[in-house]
Amino acid sequence: MFKTLFIIGLAIVIAIYISKKKSSPNKPKEVKYTTSTIEGELKMMDVVSYFKSLDLSQDKDTPFIAKGSHEMFKHYFNIEIEKEGYLTFVLGTYEEKIEELQHVKILFCKDIDSQLKDVLGNESFVVLS
Repeated sequence: MFKTLFIIGLAIVIAIYISKKKSSPNKPKEVKYTTSTIEGELKMMDVVSYFKSLDLSQDKDTPFIAKGSHEMFKHYFNIEIEKEGYLTFVLGTYEEKIEELQHVKILFCKDIDSQLKDVLGNESFVVLS
């Protein structure tokens, strides 16, 4: 239940952020990102390893994984993140204080392991803790 409330809370924060930026006459900040293609299965351990490799602060960085089809990526950031024949996932962190996505990595893969399927469930955006 806590996980669900946390996900809902973060989704609300991000929705508010997006609505503020859409109503602002300023051009949205450019999201810097890297891409990587995995010719096999994306494993939960790959995701964990990625976040462990970053110098994250538990107080300010909120790590997430999202399906590339999530509306935030398609409409707000104007990132073309589809690759024919691949599933697309976005890893990154959200820093609420400065309202920015950081450490964004777009992953293309053929499939995901059962552990990652369990974490994602039916959600398109999951906060990792």
